[in-house]
Amino acid sequence: MTRIAALTDAPREWLGPGSKEHKSALLNLAHNLFPHDNRIDTSSKHRLGASLAEALNVPWSSDFTATGQTIKLPGLNALLAGTERHLGRLGEAVTDAVGTPEAEGDALSAALLASMPVHWDGRQAVEWLARRSLRGSNDLEWQGFYGEERAKAILNASFSPKVPGPIRSYGPTVFDYGLSWVWDIKVHTAFQTDGASIKRASDVMVLNDERAVRACVDEQGLGFLVVSGQATMDHTGEFKAWHDAWKLNRSGRQAAPSNSGVSRTRKTAFTPLQVDAYWVPDKLALEAAILAGQLTPRAQGRQAPKIKGGPGAPRPPKFDMNIVKANNGIRVASYEWPEQESLA
Repeated sequence: MTRIAALTDAPREWLGPGSKEHKSALLNLAHNLFPHDNRIDTSSKHRLGASLAEALNVPWSSDFTATGQTIKLPGLNALLAGTERHLGRLGEAVTDAVGTPEAEGDALSAALLASMPVHWDGRQAVEWLARRSLRGSNDLEWQGFYGEERAKAILNASFSPKVPGPIRSYGPTVFDYGLSWVWDIKVHTAFQTDGASIKRASDVMVLNDERAVRACVDEQGLGFLVVSGQATMDHTGEFKAWHDAWKLNRSGRQAAPSNSGVSRTRKTAFTPLQVDAYWVPDKLALEAAILAGQLTPRAQGRQAPKIKGGPGAPRPPKFDMNIVKANNGIRVASYEWPEQESLA
């Protein structure tokens, strides 16, 4: 509630009895953003929330409200995300609300919720990356590259980074984004759809180079912005055939073979479900996260060989994150796409 009020320089709000939000916070928001908009219905708190969501062009659901004229946290988060998008250049508008890395992670996550595409088609994403000469259009895990690039574009358009900003380069590793603090952006497949079945994927995801992570944490702390979602698997092989032909047409040569000789199932689409921010402030916190099993240094397999039968180049160790454990430890913010809550 304090952050919603801060966005429009309204009087600071707090939760009322029973941890209920005050209607005045939403009335202040409506008055500041839409003073003469006939869409705004102030006859009840529920109608006010729904009409604000319509004006802000954010999803709204009956699941966002409860008896006793209460708007639940997901509903408040949706309104917050829409307000931040509506105002633009968030770093200038809510400076007082992003004075800590935890608050910054919350603001960045809200911006991604507000502007990230809600469905990623594999073919369109691959072509989007290629048209902009960005990495990842040839990769099996195209959704990781696409999600990172779209996230960087959203954050760069939404915030004004400080100049000079925080250090993002450590050896050959460059972390994705820096506002007042440094953040690395990752996409995690939480669920897989294969035909008619939906199954939970691994709770463990790969982060970045171990030495670079340790160096950044030691110097200034490091955060992770993770977009988790549901992948539609290519159970027919149609996307693989298209992708292979597309790559051959662009490069004129066959794709490099995998180390195992077995091609992994591709993903034809990806639907974001949730965005989370994680923050590791210093070396002691990193070691505590390792001891708790939230983060784990792990050796990596070799890269795919350049030629058939040849050895792939070695990869340096990276950190893994156990999402379930990290959610109960280093996580500092979390938002869900409301229409997808039933799948999470």
